[in-house]
Amino acid sequence: MQRRMVIAMSVLLASAACRSSSNGGTTAPNNTGTRAMTAKVDGVAWSTASVGGSASNGVVILAGSDGTQTIGISFAAGTTGTQAISASTVASGSLTIGAQTWKASVGTGTGNVTVTTSTANHVVGTFSFTAQAVTSGATPATRQVTVGTFDVTF
Repeated sequence: MQRRMVIAMSVLLASAACRSSSNGGTTAPNNTGTRAMTAKVDGVAWSTASVGGSASNGVVILAGSDGTQTIGISFAAGTTGTQAISASTVASGSLTIGAQTWKASVGTGTGNVTVTTSTANHVVGTFSFTAQAVTSGATPATRQVTVGTFDVTF
C-alpha cells in the first residue's frame, strides 16, 4: 500500500506540473479551480508552485511542489474532521527534497489531517506531521511539517 501511495503521488505531481488539459477520469487532476498548499518545513515557510489532487477508491491524494521540495498528503475521501496518521486510517504525509524522502504513515512518524470542506472534487483543510527518513542516509532523521493548509479543486 505504501509503495502504491508513493507511486500515485509521483504520477499526480508529474501530471500537475505538466499542466495537461485533459481530464480522463477520477484520478486525473483538474487544472482549473482552487489549487493552493502551504506549510512550514522545519520552521521555514513553504508554498507550492504547483499542486494537484485526486480522489479514487475512497482516498484523496494531494501533492504540491515548490520546485525543490514536494509535500504529499493522503486522507479518507468524503468526510470532514481530523484524521490521525495511524494504523486505523489512510492518512499519511510525505516530504521529498531532492532524492531524500521522509514519511509519516502507518508505523512511521506521526501527525494529522483536518478536513473542513470535502466534496467530490474540492477539499479544504490543514495538516501537520513529523516524518521519519525512509531514504538511506537522509539527514536529518526526522522533519517537521507544521501549519500546513490546502485548498484544492481536482
